[in-house]
Amino acid sequence: MRINVLGIGFDNLTMREAVERAMELLHGEGTHYVVTPNPEIVEVCREWSEVANAVNQADLVLPDGSGILKGAAILGTPLKERIPGIEFAEQLMERMAKEKRSLYLLGARPRIAELAAERLMARYPGLVVSGVHDGYFQEDAPVVESIRSSGADVVFVCTGAPRQELWMAKNAAATGARLLIGLGGSLDIFSGMARRAPKFWLDHNLEWFYRLCKEPWRFRRMMKLPLFLRHVRQEKRERRSRNQEALRQEKRRLDAAAREARRQAREEERELRLRQREEERENRQRTRESRQRTQEEQRESRRKTQEEQREIRRKTQEEQREIRRLERAQRREARQRANIQLPDGREESMRNTDTTGWNAQEALRLQQAQQRQRRRGRRRWRWWLRVPAYLLLVIVLSVLLAECGWLLFSDLCAFNREVQKTAIVQVDTGDSVKDVAKKLHEAGLINYEFFFRIFAAFAKAEDKIGAGSYELSTEMDYRALIVGMRNTSGNLNSAVVRVTIPEGYGVRDIIALLARNGVATEAELTDAAQNATFDYSFIDNNDHNLARLEGYLFPDTYDFFQPERATSALNKLLSNFERKLDNWEGELAYAETRGYSLNDIITVASLIEKETDGTDQARIASVIYHRLEGSGDRGGTYGLLQIDASLLYVLPDHTGPITAADLETESLYNLYRNAGLPPTPIANPGAKAIQAALTPESTDYYYYGLAKDGKHRFFSTYREFTSFLASPDYIGN
Repeated sequence: MRINVLGIGFDNLTMREAVERAMELLHGEGTHYVVTPNPEIVEVCREWSEVANAVNQADLVLPDGSGILKGAAILGTPLKERIPGIEFAEQLMERMAKEKRSLYLLGARPRIAELAAERLMARYPGLVVSGVHDGYFQEDAPVVESIRSSGADVVFVCTGAPRQELWMAKNAAATGARLLIGLGGSLDIFSGMARRAPKFWLDHNLEWFYRLCKEPWRFRRMMKLPLFLRHVRQEKRERRSRNQEALRQEKRRLDAAAREARRQAREEERELRLRQREEERENRQRTRESRQRTQEEQRESRRKTQEEQREIRRKTQEEQREIRRLERAQRREARQRANIQLPDGREESMRNTDTTGWNAQEALRLQQAQQRQRRRGRRRWRWWLRVPAYLLLVIVLSVLLAECGWLLFSDLCAFNREVQKTAIVQVDTGDSVKDVAKKLHEAGLINYEFFFRIFAAFAKAEDKIGAGSYELSTEMDYRALIVGMRNTSGNLNSAVVRVTIPEGYGVRDIIALLARNGVATEAELTDAAQNATFDYSFIDNNDHNLARLEGYLFPDTYDFFQPERATSALNKLLSNFERKLDNWEGELAYAETRGYSLNDIITVASLIEKETDGTDQARIASVIYHRLEGSGDRGGTYGLLQIDASLLYVLPDHTGPITAADLETESLYNLYRNAGLPPTPIANPGAKAIQAALTPESTDYYYYGLAKDGKHRFFSTYREFTSFLASPDYIGN
């Protein structure tokens, strides 16, 4: 993202980010160019649109001047930091030297570029200066052809502003180079014909004043700085005015939109009320009609019911009358048969042709009436059978539920344990309540696992049961069993050993220490460290190297069982490390913004832990970060940390001082051959080392060495460092 300062868009980058971006352009396709404007050039751009276009079309526009930073801050869009062109070029040449890239120097007086080329190739071994040309030329074509024929990757254009910016915008593509950089008078400094301001002036952004004192003729050019600041403040006022006007217009637009929204809301509310009233009227009408239909249906239903009841009563009465009539007729016939006797003593038959049919019909009606009476009796009898059947079902279910409840309650209170016995139950770290219930059931201490889990959930047993070996008995109810499985219950059957992990121990050292204390065997611990699955974001479970745990086994004092599962023992150290991270949450977030991950911070902390006795950890941290980030004087370092402890990590059996042959070891942990950090931490750092890695001391040191008194000496320049190495105070002499 570019920050606009008086029409010039500056890339908002740090020095490190700018160098990385330049290397990306160098590795990419096509031709690109970089400009480093200061306030004077910005003022020229305000007066000369062609120069402004050339500057803004550059692939990188870097703020070279504290005035630019001041102006951006006044405008409310601050830049990250000042990027002086000469320091940017120095860091870029360090990276180019490692990749053996070629450079072309264009500008300055005759012989200055040749002298600069000699000094740069001596200072940056591996850098190739493929061609030079002074800045006193009239035609562009010969210079462009010279650059193209040299095959240079990078061109330093040092012909002064705004000539160099216009020249790059016009001829960059024709040179065939990957990257062109406008550096003004930098060749005079590279050649040694001029010197930069001392460090004090640079640190306090007073390089311009130092140069004015050395070159008073710059006074007329320096007068553009107050003019630049005046234009910046004017731009700020204009921006404020534009912003205020924009805010007023936006407020008017929002007010109008709000009024329109309120009007539409009122219209919608009015329409909604009308629709609601209409719907209410329709609902009331439908309700009335429905109520009327319901009432009519109810009246019709009652009428039909009453008619049916009357009809039923009428038929019943008729049947009863018919039955009584038939009964009377039968009794009458019986009396007649009893009174009429024949002379020979036989009964005279009363049935003649007329009465036979009548008696058959009467008998049929009587039989049908009796069947209806029996059916009614059976229906009444079946209804009365339902009540005792229902009661019997309730009684049976109650008995079954009571029996189940009694069994569960008996198991809960240990009432149903016929055989009294004791058992040893081993609770491992990571066992859930379900696992504990299964072990208790297998030991014969409980009968129902599911009921124990329900009770344990209400009793919050998961927070109370601890890992260990416990002696329990069948006389103990559920509550007593849970209490008996606490680490403080007195029933703990396993021995406990307290082990202190020293700061700076490696994974192999920790495994050997735990094995010596009887926590687990060395083979079990090694297998767990390589292959066990640990639920932590900082552990790569796909990696089966022992070094995956390096740095994360937090040094502290722990209590272990004898014996204990190897995975459980290592998990205690990892879990403690995860809890400690909460103490550095803010510092870790800030480190991430600087480009350092958690693994990077722990790796730096492990280097600090192995390099010092703890009295100067924050200072050593500053040296490590200075070498990694590369701001300022990096003479002789090239990003190499050159820390012996990292090399010794891959030479565990090494004794005595490090030799020249050791320095040639092919390993990513050899920081004499590989720039940057090692691939993993080299030890398990303590809290102080991690704190030092997160909050290094603010220094300008790039070197340190151990003196004979056991204390480190720190130096800012390579010359001071080599002088100390040659002195009798150095421990190696």
